[in-house]
Amino acid sequence: MQSPVFISNVRHAPLAASSVIGRTDELQKIADALETGNDLLLLNGMGGVGKTTLAGFYMERYAHRYQHIAWISCSGDFRSDLVNQLNRQRIPGLPDTENVPDLFAAMLFCMENMPGPNLLIADNLNTETQIDDLAQYKPQLPRNWRMLLTARCNTGAFPDHAIGVLSEAEATALFSRHYTFRSGDTDTQRLDLLRKVGRHTLAVEFIAKTLAQLPTWNLERMLRHLSEKGLADLGTAASVSTAHSKDMRVLMEDYLRAIFEINLTAIGEKPRELLAQLAMFPAQPHPFHLLCQVLGCDEEAEQDLLAASLNHLKNNGLLEDLGADGWYLHPLLQEVARQKWPPRYEAAASILDRLEDALENWSLPESLPLLPYAVAMVERLQFEDVRLAGLCWAISDRYFDLGDFHNSERFIKEASRLYEEVGNQEYLAITFERLGKLAQGQGKMEEALVLFEKESEIFKALYAANPQSESLKRRLAISYSKLGDIFQAQGKMDEALTFFEKDRKLTEELYAANLRSESLKNGLAISYHRLGALYNQQGKLEEALTFFKKYNQLQEDLIKANPRSEKWKNDLAISYDELGSIFQAQERWKKRWLFLKKRSSCLKNSTLPTQLEQVYGIVWLLPTFGLATPTEKWIIPNSPLLISKRHYRFWSNSASVHLFRSISLNWSGCGRR
Repeated sequence: MQSPVFISNVRHAPLAASSVIGRTDELQKIADALETGNDLLLLNGMGGVGKTTLAGFYMERYAHRYQHIAWISCSGDFRSDLVNQLNRQRIPGLPDTENVPDLFAAMLFCMENMPGPNLLIADNLNTETQIDDLAQYKPQLPRNWRMLLTARCNTGAFPDHAIGVLSEAEATALFSRHYTFRSGDTDTQRLDLLRKVGRHTLAVEFIAKTLAQLPTWNLERMLRHLSEKGLADLGTAASVSTAHSKDMRVLMEDYLRAIFEINLTAIGEKPRELLAQLAMFPAQPHPFHLLCQVLGCDEEAEQDLLAASLNHLKNNGLLEDLGADGWYLHPLLQEVARQKWPPRYEAAASILDRLEDALENWSLPESLPLLPYAVAMVERLQFEDVRLAGLCWAISDRYFDLGDFHNSERFIKEASRLYEEVGNQEYLAITFERLGKLAQGQGKMEEALVLFEKESEIFKALYAANPQSESLKRRLAISYSKLGDIFQAQGKMDEALTFFEKDRKLTEELYAANLRSESLKNGLAISYHRLGALYNQQGKLEEALTFFKKYNQLQEDLIKANPRSEKWKNDLAISYDELGSIFQAQERWKKRWLFLKKRSSCLKNSTLPTQLEQVYGIVWLLPTFGLATPTEKWIIPNSPLLISKRHYRFWSNSASVHLFRSISLNWSGCGRR
């Protein structure tokens, strides 16, 4: 019997197969459906009926039939869920990148090439939107993987298998596992209680565990309590056909809430506080070390208290201990807890601050596990507050770093909405700038133009109302430069020039008022560079030369003040490149060679590979001597050069990027390709 390789972070079923009561007929139907042509099957039923348990039961019982297995908890973003929850160390051949689209495509490719059959379980697709999100990737899913999904509803996108409530015998066995008869209890009372909660799996287990923790309660008292709450019998109404209806879901939540309130009497203040916090977190297992990070439990005493509270909640039937995979609060119990304690900013403030700090200041790999927590908190906390907008901004930044521009845009839009609601015009304008950059990066120039115009109008009004503000003046200048960039990309050179000149005028005034500011000096250098590049593009070489000289002078000043700065060295080298390109166009060869030497000297003590100077010099001169065109590829001998992303970014900013990109970075000989 083979043991499968688990390629997900979660490696265990939520409930051991040996602990599952009954369901053997259901299990056989699932196995038959998956192995007789349906490579994809959705287990469909109301929350808490046992879909996740049954999926785990199948995974454990039939693991020997698969070579690879993966389990992911769905959040509504299948692409990110797959990337974040599969263990990259167990998937050979993945690229070294954090870019979500690239990693997602690579993971699907690697999974496609794994020997099979294999099994992927996607748990907790609880809304139609989440199902539709996964359905869009259906054509891309690896063919040698069977997929088992769990969901509370179905849109018809996938073949489904309806999961019903427990049989009377199964419900009785489950109840008896957690509760032992006390004085006065009878079989009839137990059957009445099971019928009252509709033999719903979670309700049966929850009510039994609750009773077990209340020594003064018995079956009669529980029945009386539920009747006093005015709750009608679920009885036969809990059939599969009605289990998804809103009325049935609300009625089940009413039952769980009634039991929940009894349970609260058996737990202390700290466990109750923890339960309210867990209800705001994503519906997934929470490893203990991750809970410590999110909750700020840094000291040993704090961690001991957290562990004690978790175990207390587990003993009262509120949490599941999944071992190494973490602690799990059922999504239905999360909903009940949120209704009991609606999320409040005061209770969540320290967690939000901690998450925002981690997303902004930790490295990308370190902060990624916390991203789902930040997303869940934003979605759970329904209030307008500038501090929540800050977390949305941090989430957007992280998604941007991951190359997930859809989610980056989604959360910066939420930040924009919040800033507008609270009347923070300055930060609202900055969100327009971010949205404009996202649109610009996707080639949506008209949309970007509208957003940059909104940004500029706000800063124009704010600056007019406060003309002494240096920061507002600087922001207005930046907004002008963004508008100029868009017009230049659209080929509207006159409009671009107008806004670049506005940017230059304001930036020169700012720098003149604070000549010691390196930041303003660099900003002015960038303004000059934009104007030089625009004039160069128009073929106005003398005007371009004027501004490139100014750009070069400021860069030389910056490197004199910071001789060890790699950034200023790189920027100075670019300024020499720009001057050299003008002299080349003017066929002023001595000047061109002079700036080639200056560029080479500038990078002499740089951390850039020394071969790069030789290669770049050759590439730069090839077109001059008619040896190559920008579209031809050359292989340079004796240059086994590999360039890091940081170094490549420098060259991608240079005027001769099209020439540099024409060089192969893995050289084995010489000649044209």
